[in-house]
Amino acid sequence: MPVQKNHAIVFCPENQRLGQEVTSDLSKAGYQLHQYQFSDNFEEGAFYRDIPETRGQVVVLLSDNFLRKTACLYRCLPVLKDLQEKNRLIAVLAPGIARDKDGTKREIPTQIGQVNQMLVYMKYWHTRYLDLREKLIHLSEPDGELEREVEVVKDISANISSILNFFNELPCIRLEAFLQNTYEYFFSRLNDPQGHDKLMRILKKEEEVKDNATLIEIITKSSKDLLAENTELESANKEPVVQPKTAEEDPSEMTERLIDELNAEEEEELMIVLDDGEDEEDYFSEEEEDALLDELFGEDESDEPLTQAKPKLRKRAPKPQDPPAPEEVMEVAVGLFNAGKTSQALGFLKGAVDAAPANPTLRYYYAYALARYEKNLDAAVNELDDILAEHPRFIEALFLRGELAEHQKDYEKAIAAYHQVLDIDGDFPGAHYRLGILYLFHSEGKKDEALYHLEKTVQLDHNNADAHYCLGTLYAEHLNDPAQAISHFMVTKELKPQHRFAWYEIAVLYHKMGKGELAYRFYQRAIAVNPELRTPHNDRVFKLGISKKPSQQISHEGNATTGNKAVPSEEKAQDETQKPKTETTKSMIEGPKTVLITGATAGIGRATADLFAKNGFRVIITGRRLDRLEQQKERYQKEFNSDVLLLHFDVRDLDAVKEAIGNLPEEWSQVDILINNAGLSRGLAPIHEGKPEDWDTMIDTNIKGLLYMTRAIAPQMVARKSGHIINVASSAGKEVYPGGNVYCATKFAVDALTKSMRLDLFKHNVRVSQVSPGHVEETEFARVRFDWDVEKAAAVYENFQPLKASDVADAIYYIATRPPHVNIQDIFMFSTQQAGSNFIDRSGR
Repeated sequence: MPVQKNHAIVFCPENQRLGQEVTSDLSKAGYQLHQYQFSDNFEEGAFYRDIPETRGQVVVLLSDNFLRKTACLYRCLPVLKDLQEKNRLIAVLAPGIARDKDGTKREIPTQIGQVNQMLVYMKYWHTRYLDLREKLIHLSEPDGELEREVEVVKDISANISSILNFFNELPCIRLEAFLQNTYEYFFSRLNDPQGHDKLMRILKKEEEVKDNATLIEIITKSSKDLLAENTELESANKEPVVQPKTAEEDPSEMTERLIDELNAEEEEELMIVLDDGEDEEDYFSEEEEDALLDELFGEDESDEPLTQAKPKLRKRAPKPQDPPAPEEVMEVAVGLFNAGKTSQALGFLKGAVDAAPANPTLRYYYAYALARYEKNLDAAVNELDDILAEHPRFIEALFLRGELAEHQKDYEKAIAAYHQVLDIDGDFPGAHYRLGILYLFHSEGKKDEALYHLEKTVQLDHNNADAHYCLGTLYAEHLNDPAQAISHFMVTKELKPQHRFAWYEIAVLYHKMGKGELAYRFYQRAIAVNPELRTPHNDRVFKLGISKKPSQQISHEGNATTGNKAVPSEEKAQDETQKPKTETTKSMIEGPKTVLITGATAGIGRATADLFAKNGFRVIITGRRLDRLEQQKERYQKEFNSDVLLLHFDVRDLDAVKEAIGNLPEEWSQVDILINNAGLSRGLAPIHEGKPEDWDTMIDTNIKGLLYMTRAIAPQMVARKSGHIINVASSAGKEVYPGGNVYCATKFAVDALTKSMRLDLFKHNVRVSQVSPGHVEETEFARVRFDWDVEKAAAVYENFQPLKASDVADAIYYIATRPPHVNIQDIFMFSTQQAGSNFIDRSGR
């Protein structure tokens, strides 16, 4: 079993240096650790969002700083548990870094093993939450970013004890043990003793070089201290420095200069020269040098001066040195390539090759650069052939030779090159995959060979999504094994959710198997990811498949409108003994899943939009705050790969409603589910003290807004005899409370409208439902009611646990996803501590 070489390391900014040192050390053994640095800025990354995309081992530098960062801890527990279950987590207990008032950095221990140590972090997050909440309460106007931060910190505060317990139950390893014996623990986890030996040899060699450099530094420093009185004389004798020209150099000249610069990085030798009367070339004799070194290192305890003559320093011409390593040369060249100086970079590499023609690695880098940067494949091939003629087992050159042969469509030569690679290293990364592709697509009668090499590929690297997709294709189209095909396509879409065809292939296979509902569900996701797959033919065939019996087979025919992907169609001939179907079974997901949610920028509306987007629905979000709509759209597309349309208007404005709905793009014109969520409350004054302007706002939003949206959407539902309207009502529409007067009246109106709308629309096969929640936190309801007096608003939910916005969203989602023959009339819901509008247990959460 080959060793996985791609892994991840997670740390926070204070531990950046340690993270980079570990990454650098392990890279010398061929391991690539992708660095993930998380702080309190979610825009720069977050553990729960980024780490699930990694592969290989995940090394977490668990420090005091890590345990105080929101982007490290928010929603991290499910990810950590998943990593641990898959044996991919290495938790390293590392010291934190604190900065004193004077800017001095100091290490602080990270301790979580005892209850009192855990309490430190629990108290930290609880205090941080209370401080942020206090700040939010005293705000004079809404602050979306602060609200989000409060939500995040509240979540961490609620889960910090579970996070700490998780780490305590792990076999956490202390940093000293992790670093001990050259990362022996890391290599033992990966069962790679060869890699460990390789790193030990490299670091030992570096240590020897470092020791030599240290001796030179000691001599140099001592010499400078001893001869400091001559520095002014030395400076006076120096010739002026000539600055290099800024104009572009000739490649050959630049090669010579850059190599000189690389060579010049070694320490310069120092020597002692007598006064001006002596000959410049008369250096100290060996005996005199030995005496001087004895004096420098204190072996002679005499206080007598070394010599009466005043010495001075000057540089000796550098000794001949070895040429720079190929990696150093390539690093310089890549810098030039990245700067757009392709011709100079190639000239520099060519000059390096000419200077060391016997170095095959330099020549390999030159061939690689010719192919990648200059696209000169013929020249690259010639260079590689020359290398392989002298070094036939140069495995990287062989693999590159195979890749270039593929580009030149010389598939036989490519196959031969890859087999030579595997003869040398049977697990060389990429060789099995390339052979699998070549045998599958470019060789007749080689499907068994393709199967072997692709199966070997996913054994070596299970995260190779493209290999899984090819295996799915092989099992589906050549080996007639749909179950195996579906399993590989499933892995493909898990590894690469935006794969352009994996969802579609699953839909086709389920369709052939007679599983119409599953097929249609995957087809809906397929066209969300790749709209090109949606055609009238595909829509018709997949919809027809929903009502088919499992025994009815579907053929797999091509359709020119979908490019090179095959499309299922109805099989014309059926078994004559099969009885005709007497009733039609409709799917709960029949038709495009498009949901429109009003008031989607906060509270219940936002939670509902989150849930539908996460579950693959096409979502239209509406609201008055354009900035929030844009942020939500971007988030849904990034996190859920959702198809999202935003509409910026006020439901109280009839003309704006007509314009927005009347001008929906064609692909969005069919709304399947309308969720009338927009609503609000103004004031809690008794009827004789109420403000008419507040009454107007509540009536215009809660009643008229709902009516305007229903009037705009319902006709299309009636026309196609399909649709669902869900109104967000309230417990205030069931029972009144003091000061609720007009608000309660508007919600009683919603309750009455829901019932009467159902009577109007049921005969058109349009469902009408409502959800009626009691107190719900995580919304702006109370703050709007009290004109953003957040202290009053917070008091509404004090000392009891109300419903959460996500609880109501779950109820709405449940209503919307029942089978077509089921219509939930109403969900009337409270939290456990609320028994009615006027009955709340405020004994504490």
